[in-house]
Amino acid sequence: AWWKATLKNWPLENYIKLADRLNKEYGANILVVCGPSEEEIGEKVKKSVKNKNKIIILEKQNLKNTATIIENCDLFVSSDSGVMHVAEAMNVPIIMIPGYTLFKFSGVYKKENRRNILWKPLKCYEKCPVMWEFAEEFEGREDKIPCKIECYRNITPEQVLNKVNK
Repeated sequence: AWWKATLKNWPLENYIKLADRLNKEYGANILVVCGPSEEEIGEKVKKSVKNKNKIIILEKQNLKNTATIIENCDLFVSSDSGVMHVAEAMNVPIIMIPGYTLFKFSGVYKKENRRNILWKPLKCYEKCPVMWEFAEEFEGREDKIPCKIECYRNITPEQVLNKVNK
């Protein structure tokens, strides 16, 4: 997702837990797509997952190569990001964790993927200060956000896994 808005990303620990579960339950290889500013994220994932032989970190690729590699995936789990749209264009099934973004306008467009949006309709969504103001204003100041980004924090790896199982 947008590299400046770490608040727009599902917590990295959750992605790591999900990767471990997908590997354990499905024997899945995990592809982590990192943009130019996310190399440290790829390293953190590689160090943290249990089965390091099943993790592929994709970085420093142009869009065409990235699309070609993603096209071979069985599933793409993502926040509302540009690469998620690439995956959908390559006909890869999507599980989207949109958080506070305007996903109804910018999210997945295929009906089968719309069923795979993990979102909780919270009262604060319509007045979200992070969504309606620039998220970077809150970087490092999560204590100033009244809801603590519950739209992301309350989505668990188990809930994502339940969507995978369906």
